[in-house]
Amino acid sequence: MMKALIVDGKTPPRVREIGEPVIRSPYDAICENLYCATCTGTDLHIIHGIFSVPVTYPTVIGHESVARVVEVGEKVRSFRPGDLVTRVGAHPMEEGLNAHWGGMSQLGLAKDHLTMRLDGLPEAECRPYRVNNRIPEGLIDPVDATMIITWRETLSYVTRMGVAGGARVLVSGSGANGLSIARMALLRGAAHVCMVGSGTRRQNAGGLELSGYLDYRDEDALDRYARDNEGRLDFLIDATGKNGSLNRFLPCIRRGGTISCYGKDDYHGYALSPFLTRTSFTFYNSGYDECEAHQDVLDLIRAGRLDAGLWLDRANIFPMDEAPAAYRHVEEKRAVKAVVALQE
Repeated sequence: MMKALIVDGKTPPRVREIGEPVIRSPYDAICENLYCATCTGTDLHIIHGIFSVPVTYPTVIGHESVARVVEVGEKVRSFRPGDLVTRVGAHPMEEGLNAHWGGMSQLGLAKDHLTMRLDGLPEAECRPYRVNNRIPEGLIDPVDATMIITWRETLSYVTRMGVAGGARVLVSGSGANGLSIARMALLRGAAHVCMVGSGTRRQNAGGLELSGYLDYRDEDALDRYARDNEGRLDFLIDATGKNGSLNRFLPCIRRGGTISCYGKDDYHGYALSPFLTRTSFTFYNSGYDECEAHQDVLDLIRAGRLDAGLWLDRANIFPMDEAPAAYRHVEEKRAVKAVVALQE
């Protein structure tokens, strides 16, 4: 048996024992999950029963996990025992238990999607496991490696949006995704990146090399920025998904600029008032493909361009039995992201 964090959508999450994964396919790799970081945009919404898409409860949550391979199927060629792998989840091992995505568990299954594709398996079977990617040994501490998932998602997102050299960008939201979107925009060569966020997150944002940081409660500063940047911004990115959060800044978008909403807080009631602009713009709604950014993120880590300490509360690593407390830690705004040590 192994421990996992179970959510039912009604009561607080709890840790209990469930069955361990077994190799059922020659492309399977059993992994020991080492650490998993909290995600406000998915995990907390699932915990509170307000996720943007239907969830079948009870379920094992967690998608920002880092694991070590312990056993491989006979056809696995891309992984070896001892390798570090991203986003390993728990496959349901008992009747009536689901996984979304199951990283808050002590053991999980990865699949060798590269070999599956080379062996001619249908793309539909390979694609869900593209998130299982190897991390070179010694490149990054496994605790910090939990950030690779957020970094991949946001780098893919801003790249697909078209953020590039010289761009002028405003990011609304100073949570983990907002901080990462801003950093990736800068790494893509943006000349101006300003963030609107909580005053308590100014310190986290301080290490991102931003052009400016606006406290969302400072009405005068917000109005002044909007007035001074009318028609000058190439991108407006809402990292929270809160209804109407970009409206104040719509006059800032230049003709043909791009506006997007990354967050999901008000997924089914999100409103944007386009008549507040004085021009036409593109609304980007094509999401991201985190796997396409995996190698680029590894290269940025190798070059020392990403510091996980701007996101993670390294001073408070929660043991598996206290995983629910990690989410309370984040909800109480004590940290941007918390990490759970899954092994005892």
